[in-house]
Amino acid sequence: MPRDRAEEDYDRLYERARTILEAEAARRDLTIDAVALRLGSGRRRLERAFRVHGESPGDVLRSHRLRLARALVDSERGLGLAEIAEMAGFPSGRALRDAFTKHGVTDPHDAGGVRSQRRRE
Repeated sequence: MPRDRAEEDYDRLYERARTILEAEAARRDLTIDAVALRLGSGRRRLERAFRVHGESPGDVLRSHRLRLARALVDSERGLGLAEIAEMAGFPSGRALRDAFTKHGVTDPHDAGGVRSQRRRE
């Protein structure tokens, strides 16, 4: 059965948005609304395109920011959470700590924190 034009449009929108979210996750000013506007779409349409793929644009952005923060924690031992948060695109150190906590990491600087979490994944 051939795909309809709306499905193809959603796929293109999803791929283009995902590329932006992945490449620019560290930018603190990158928002879902800004991505939608940049792609000539509305936020709801963008969210529907992601929903078709079982994701949300906000979750994708947070996931990439968290991955970047984890890499920074591992490689930049002298940095505090506020500095890592800024470099990874989080609005604050508190927002980064909350994201880590939500993913089961209670102390990212602790030897049992990020690294042991990653081994379990």
